[in-house]
Amino acid sequence: MAVAIQPALLKGPGQFAAAQVWRARGRRVSPLFERAAALLDALGADGRTLIAARDVAAAAIFPRAGAGGRVPSTQADLFVQCAGATREELLAAVRRVAAELGEVATLDEEVVGGRIGDGREPFGYRDGLRPPTEEEIRRDAIVADGPLAGCGLVAWVRFEQDLARFAALPATRRDRVMGRTPDGASISDAPAEAHVVHARRWGRFVRRGFPYRWAGSEGLAFIAVSGGREELVRAFDAFVGFVGNGETNEGGADALTRYVSAVSGGLYVAPPDGGWLRDGAERARRWAE
Repeated sequence: MAVAIQPALLKGPGQFAAAQVWRARGRRVSPLFERAAALLDALGADGRTLIAARDVAAAAIFPRAGAGGRVPSTQADLFVQCAGATREELLAAVRRVAAELGEVATLDEEVVGGRIGDGREPFGYRDGLRPPTEEEIRRDAIVADGPLAGCGLVAWVRFEQDLARFAALPATRRDRVMGRTPDGASISDAPAEAHVVHARRWGRFVRRGFPYRWAGSEGLAFIAVSGGREELVRAFDAFVGFVGNGETNEGGADALTRYVSAVSGGLYVAPPDGGWLRDGAERARRWAE
């Protein structure tokens, strides 16, 4: 019998999506986790709302820094992703989350976005060309055993993309940065630093992010879900070009680091159900309050 997991982990972010980061008031995380548990029980069954909490057992992975730049830590207490087939559905979910959590927590960060055309990110390249299967999700995004068994480790990073600088490149140069054409076709002369080539050396995880526009900037709400902390560390170290422990990083930092900037980052745990969060509140009280 398959291990129970949070339904939202089996689905993509949807046509319309939003991400929120919450910080408990007065560092009192127990009331926040209690309300988050109720929300997960009420909204999570349809797979359109992902709720993930900070947990000491997961251990933070940010900041990460290397030759290509830095992914900062803006770690808070709770991460929520809402999605909907229509903007109305999305806003209804976002408003309900805000109404429930706003009394006990402060909203640190919020971005709203969703699918662009046939699935393109802000630079104009098709993204997520092959959605993962349920088997792949259970293999790559779920912790197999230990205190976090059945949970997914959620890495949240908000990237701002420099559209003007990228657009100023010749089309062939843009394709070499990405390692493919805008429609997803591979190019034969992609360098080792090209994004697609580079990503083949990353750890295993499932992506659940979406493009956004906020306060005049555009970028990617990057959400990676993994069954192992070391998989996420490997991916972000490779991305920024970090070299440590005597290892070599073939190709250096990802070429995209010249055109994107990470402005926030945190690691959260997506539990299988609200009950885990309620139990987690007691654990959290011991280390956070």
